[in-house]
Amino acid sequence: MKSTRLLRRLGTPMPAPANAWQRGNRRTSPQIYPFLFCGHRVATQGLSTDCELKCALAEAIPSQRDRLKSIKTAFGSKSLGEVTVNMALGGMRGVPGLLWETSLLDAEDGIRFRGHTIAELQQKLPKACPSGEPLPEGLLWLFLTGNMPSKEQVVGLSAELRKRADIPPQVFNVLEALPARTHPMTQLSCAIMSMQPDSKFARAYQNGFRKTDYLDPTFEGS
Repeated sequence: MKSTRLLRRLGTPMPAPANAWQRGNRRTSPQIYPFLFCGHRVATQGLSTDCELKCALAEAIPSQRDRLKSIKTAFGSKSLGEVTVNMALGGMRGVPGLLWETSLLDAEDGIRFRGHTIAELQQKLPKACPSGEPLPEGLLWLFLTGNMPSKEQVVGLSAELRKRADIPPQVFNVLEALPARTHPMTQLSCAIMSMQPDSKFARAYQNGFRKTDYLDPTFEGS
């Protein structure tokens, strides 16, 4: 299993080792490995990556912070509606309890992401090739910033994610310890949770820091 303990990078498509999921009486489902090892390669030569995601977020956060403050000042004491017993017994169905702007499910138009339909996103988001589907990093950029990214920004984000794609050795130990019947999504959750000891956000939170300083440890810790 030494090969599975090496640091992997998403920028280098690599099949799961032949015996990676077989060791320990096939305790680790092969279905989890695409989440950990596979990636796509996008050419980055000659493309600017100056407008990186972290900078875009740093530029957007102050105005969003002021916007939320103004909403609280103007409407903080307003009621969002009545809550009935049926709503509570129905799992809080229909109870407004969170400001959520990344997606909206409409009975007529279907789901919208940041105000865009799926068909619109297929047209507007950058693609790896003209006839293909949008790159997922473009949708991630849109989710986090609210703005449609350029091809250069998406390529830069793809490169940044690959650069950060090292997998700590304990992840593989956790996966190998799971029973063979463990659902792939449970394995994915366990793999992500096992990386908590290396979380920069968790370390900063333990040391204490202001809410206005959340961006750096949150971004670097994710």
